[in-house]
Amino acid sequence: MRAFVRGQEAQTAGKFTDALQEYQRAVDLDPAFGRAYAGIAGVYANYFKDKEKADAAYQAAIKHSDRMTEREKYRTLGTYYIDIARNYDKGIENFEQLVRLYPADNGGHGNLALAYLLVGRISEAQDEVRRSLEIYPKNSLQRYNYAMYSMYAGDFTNAVKEAQRVQQENRTLEYAWLPIAVSKLAQGDVTGAHEAYAGMTKMSPFGASFATLSEADLEMYFGRHRTAIRLLRDGIAADKAAAVAPVQIARKYVVLAEAHAAAAQMPQARDAAGQAVPLSRAESILFPAARVLLRSGAQERALQIARDLDNMLQSHTSAYARIINAGHALDRGNLGEAIELLRDAQRRRDFWLIRYLLGKAYVVANHGTEALAELELAIKRRGEATDAFFDDLPTIRYLPPAYYWLCRAQEGAGLAARARESYNSFIALNTEADTPDSAVADARRRIGAQ
Repeated sequence: MRAFVRGQEAQTAGKFTDALQEYQRAVDLDPAFGRAYAGIAGVYANYFKDKEKADAAYQAAIKHSDRMTEREKYRTLGTYYIDIARNYDKGIENFEQLVRLYPADNGGHGNLALAYLLVGRISEAQDEVRRSLEIYPKNSLQRYNYAMYSMYAGDFTNAVKEAQRVQQENRTLEYAWLPIAVSKLAQGDVTGAHEAYAGMTKMSPFGASFATLSEADLEMYFGRHRTAIRLLRDGIAADKAAAVAPVQIARKYVVLAEAHAAAAQMPQARDAAGQAVPLSRAESILFPAARVLLRSGAQERALQIARDLDNMLQSHTSAYARIINAGHALDRGNLGEAIELLRDAQRRRDFWLIRYLLGKAYVVANHGTEALAELELAIKRRGEATDAFFDDLPTIRYLPPAYYWLCRAQEGAGLAARARESYNSFIALNTEADTPDSAVADARRRIGAQ
């Protein structure tokens, strides 16, 4: 029991390696200690992003649930719904009941906030994590979550402030640099973003690996895809040599695939996406890999991923499946089918990506007014684009194309002056691009034609 308590204290402080060691000591001493297995599972799922090890630990926890109190069962099953089953609605139901019965349960409030976030209820997630911090203000993990949720809500100033407070209270949490870096970049402070990633690199081998992925995302935001490719290749080689968790390598392969696709290197893009898929079943891997496979000519492999996501039988995974199918319909020129698929996806889960892609489809279909409504909302919700999968994974590289299609929507809606200003802003993002971008060339042509 003492080992278990030390594990909880370390996890709350964001000392995840220490927490894992203490939880493991607890189950070594008592192999039927279900809640200690649940602690192991939570660390593997949320810090190391290793779903396989997390699933194995959850199964061990559930096997010994007869030794748990009612409160412990709610905690264990709730985190299993979120981390493994990805049944976020069931997770919400579970944790709402937990905090109703045990109003001071810190894990209950924190996990309920996470479940709200994962279904897109960002303001409710913020409210819930604030409740957690009112009860336990020194909980570094929940303060980090508050910083991230602020970033998703577009409150970049508060995201930086809260993350810096985490760093003042706890200097061991590598992830605390993430909302600082991405929020500073979203505010135009490129130097501040680089400095934050440099700080992450110095903290640990894990921090250095994660910083490489994050720096590649930053480079792609500015169109420097060849630089990103070099960073990611080196990062993948280092990860393989260090035998890191497969999901860390999968993440880099996905971003590498996107970088190759942006550089019009389709065979390399297809290969990198294919390398990523077997390494993880997370949507943050499968969905972007499928989009690259579509773009690079491997339609059947992409459509198989869509079927796999649909067969997971969750509203958000079926939404991702429909987005992939919509991309396939667009490639075949079936605009009506694509738009209907995107609308269907939106009814299932209102992702930022759906708003952006729906706006893009409306532009292609010459429906300027509808496109403008969707794309203006996408830009308003740009905080969600900083980590589009809510998976502690920077994706600010997705924003520049949204700016381009907003320009097109403004032009299509007859707003020539606004379109010209927006085109110039979009072009300015790509002044140091190291690969040609057809969208930038088109923006310049359209300005010249006005």
